[in-house]
Amino acid sequence: HPSEDCQDPEPDGPEDPAANADLADKECIGAYQAHLSNILMMGTLIFGFCVTGTFLSVTFTGDEPFEDNAHLVKFVKSGLFATIASLIATLLAFACSTRVANQYVARGPVHALKIIKRSFLVVGVAEFLLYYGFYEFMTSIQEFASMNYFGPNICPLAIVGDTQDLWLNSSFCAQLGDDLFEAARGACGVAQAIKAFDNSDDGDTCVTRRSKLLCAAYDCYPIVFSDYSDIYNESVARTAPFWFGWDELGGPIVLRGGLDHRMTLAEQEFRVAMEASEAWCQIDAASELMASSCG
Repeated sequence: HPSEDCQDPEPDGPEDPAANADLADKECIGAYQAHLSNILMMGTLIFGFCVTGTFLSVTFTGDEPFEDNAHLVKFVKSGLFATIASLIATLLAFACSTRVANQYVARGPVHALKIIKRSFLVVGVAEFLLYYGFYEFMTSIQEFASMNYFGPNICPLAIVGDTQDLWLNSSFCAQLGDDLFEAARGACGVAQAIKAFDNSDDGDTCVTRRSKLLCAAYDCYPIVFSDYSDIYNESVARTAPFWFGWDELGGPIVLRGGLDHRMTLAEQEFRVAMEASEAWCQIDAASELMASSCG
């Protein structure tokens, strides 16, 4: 026979079905309130992030790298939708939670369960708005990153198939190339015909009659960038100057007398930018003026 310690204890009395039902109702109400508490917490967090992060953190100083207002408009719209959706979700969850709590205190768990069954649709709408608000909040973060960290497309058009607008040719890079090209024109005079041009897989080698690298690059530029000029229906002699000085040369330049044999392509590109900048700033004229003034 088993010992007394291994025997099942005698029940204190018969089970009360009403007490068990009441306990089940309380557990159901507790789970419902916990679910609403999660919706309240998430909705409040998203609403707070949008208000304090989306709208209060954006300031304008005049130095923003915005390409245009497209990302800014999308950023504001997404933040506004996320704010409204999260706010409505929070209010719906709060109203349902308060209603159930009031019925539980005033009339008992049975009436509170009736309110729970009637509010399933409202809770479902609150959940959907919460998910939608989170989606719009992440969209606003993406637009904020695109607006601040990617910056504008400051380079001019390169091929005919580009879908960007021609206003890019008024950007900083395009205007810099135009200024450097005009400086080279002033320093080198009329462009001279090149001796040879070798278009190979290793790069476009341009053989010139010049001994100065800036002027050689000035002579080779219309040939190397002739494809770009097709955008503007211009001849090779009138190639758009937007890439001169700062863009790649496209290949090595051979100077008269072989003075370039010690320079790599990267060094040639650097020297062209430097000499064009010096011509733009009129370094030679300033040096002559300083020499004549100082005696």
